[in-house]
Amino acid sequence: MKNTLLRGVAVAAMAIGLAGFGAGIAQATEYINSKSKPLTVVGYGSTGYGYGDWKVSTGSDGTRSRLSGYQRLNDSDNHKVYMGLETWVNAGACVSGDLLDCTQAYYYYASTTTSHTNSSAYVNKKATTGLTAAADYARAAVRVSLDIPWRTDQHGGWAYTDGNKY
Repeated sequence: MKNTLLRGVAVAAMAIGLAGFGAGIAQATEYINSKSKPLTVVGYGSTGYGYGDWKVSTGSDGTRSRLSGYQRLNDSDNHKVYMGLETWVNAGACVSGDLLDCTQAYYYYASTTTSHTNSSAYVNKKATTGLTAAADYARAAVRVSLDIPWRTDQHGGWAYTDGNKY
């Protein structure tokens, strides 16, 4: 009887602990602009547009920073549009001198881009980066870029999300 009771208490405590752990996995979705007010980039006669959402979530590939972006292009000459994702986390190294403080809340961790497209209609493209176990918050920086053959790619400004706990 005593062993059964202790085992029952241990199982209940473990279930409560796992429930608390699982609650941290579902994250709020952060929206990056909108279809009616997208991020834009202009260069060499083309205009790229993009919007989407970002979150931290756990899937079969682990806990990751995930961008689901919608991008389109008004193309002038075989150009393509893509979205860039930078993941920033709340753990990192800050190098400072005697007169400087390290007060930054987030540190650059990883970056990637969506695949490039020349579609004139919005198409959904995804991008993901890993996350470090040394941190417990992440945020994203997202921008739209133009892939210009034989020239430097053109980039729009960054849009930043709030932090998500993971």
